[in-house]
Amino acid sequence: MKVNIITQPLFSNYGGILQNYALQNVIRQLGHEVLTVNVPVRKIDGKPELRSYVRSILNLIARFRGCYDYPFLNPHTFAIKERELSFPQREFIAKHISTIDCKVPFKPELRKEYPADLWIVGSDQVWRPWCSPNIENYFFDFLDDSTRRIAYAASFGTDLWEISPDLTPKIAAHAKKFHAISVREQSGIELCRKHLGIEARQLLDPTMLLTADDYLALTSDSDYPHEEYIATYILDGNKNNKATVKAETDRLGIREVKIGRMYKDRFDSIESWLATLAHAKCVITDSFHGTVFSIIFGKPVKILKNNLRGNARLDSLMAMLELVPDNQGFCYPNGRCADRLMAERQKAIDFLKDALN
Repeated sequence: MKVNIITQPLFSNYGGILQNYALQNVIRQLGHEVLTVNVPVRKIDGKPELRSYVRSILNLIARFRGCYDYPFLNPHTFAIKERELSFPQREFIAKHISTIDCKVPFKPELRKEYPADLWIVGSDQVWRPWCSPNIENYFFDFLDDSTRRIAYAASFGTDLWEISPDLTPKIAAHAKKFHAISVREQSGIELCRKHLGIEARQLLDPTMLLTADDYLALTSDSDYPHEEYIATYILDGNKNNKATVKAETDRLGIREVKIGRMYKDRFDSIESWLATLAHAKCVITDSFHGTVFSIIFGKPVKILKNNLRGNARLDSLMAMLELVPDNQGFCYPNGRCADRLMAERQKAIDFLKDALN
């Protein structure tokens, strides 16, 4: 069977790239051909960090004022510098992910040019309008009614409904044409039921369909510090987060190793990002996928809540795997967590087998 996936742009987001890598791998293991529709990004001037903060703040204000349409928050336009145009993630994508480059909005010509027996939308925040401009595309408005479609761990990214009242009935009509729907967060089940009139089930983020050994196999040539360290992957470096990191490095008496583009003159490669997480003594992060890979690698993780980016996905993940912070604020992926992860992984694989067949 030929399968096409639509997801967020494969650019510099470590979790975004790896969730697609994992989903493609599982689909191939199940015996199918697979391609990902990749949306190219457009260069603009400005500091990436500043634009990220501004976008997050404006999004928060818009959400709580009941605003829905804010095209100025389009994340498919990135503020990038010349040195970032050759980011090392590009090499990983070229080597490990089969892609189709396509402009948005998607047109019916896309399904004719790249025919498939089944289309999948997922995962990441594909059903969050400010993350996915032309949101109807992510509900397959460009497919004809006879084409089979599923959602794998599609995420709204929040427990609030952010699709405008005018657009919601159109989205609901598209959603009812899906043959199987799964969402990433528990809150997504109620959002689907209440606003789209459909039933969904909660499944793991695609990255968790693969094991630690699967990811370690990618890192055999990657360098990482060989003494004890705390790995920090922090998207929004505010004063409180910095104070937390300093308190933990002082308490444990080991140094901090920062990963991610905010802290370096260039991007970390996917492989070195994984290796640094895998060999850390513990991890501090405000990132969903930073948390996910800490769990996969069995690392104690202190999760810094990030109200601007949304906490529903972190809360849902912790509840699913029964993770509870200790008195120091660290979650320990113990045997119970590993058992839960294994059970949820099998549930997700069974869902994909049924949907693909």
